[in-house]
Amino acid sequence: MAGLKSIKAIQQAGTAAVKQLRKQKFARGIPFMINSKQLPQDESYLEYPDGRMVVVKLSSSANGFVVVKEISKETATSIRLQYHLG
Repeated sequence: MAGLKSIKAIQQAGTAAVKQLRKQKFARGIPFMINSKQLPQDESYLEYPDGRMVVVKLSSSANGFVVVKEISKETATSIRLQYHLG
């Protein structure tokens, strides 16, 4: 049981650190990247401080990413909940 509690504590600390990083990025007006196994390997979600979320693909262009598609507000909310970012 002690090992299980330790793993849970590590997971909680990791989640708290990710939430803090997200908050810091948004405070600076920078989007937050969410990597997901549900997307192809070269794609990620980018969440913007205004709540907008897009899927981006790694690109060799100057900015490094190309927007693949805009995510609906409902789907973005679901993604945030899935990754405990609500």
